[in-house]
Amino acid sequence: MEELKARGKGDWAKMAVAARLRWETTLTVRAIADRLRLGTSKSANKRLHEWMWSEAESNRPQQNVR
Repeated sequence: MEELKARGKGDWAKMAVAARLRWETTLTVRAIADRLRLGTSKSANKRLHEWMWSEAESNRPQQNVR
């Protein structure tokens, strides 16, 4: 956990942990932001939403377009 706290606010590893915590627990974004040092809950919520959206896009199966 200390290693994650030392990383930047938008680090991919932090965002992956934050997304998993948000998905699998009842922790609020504020609590997650405090624990992982993601900045304010407002900015953490924005980054988390953007990260989760980009992950969903990258995991979407490619469609063959002719």
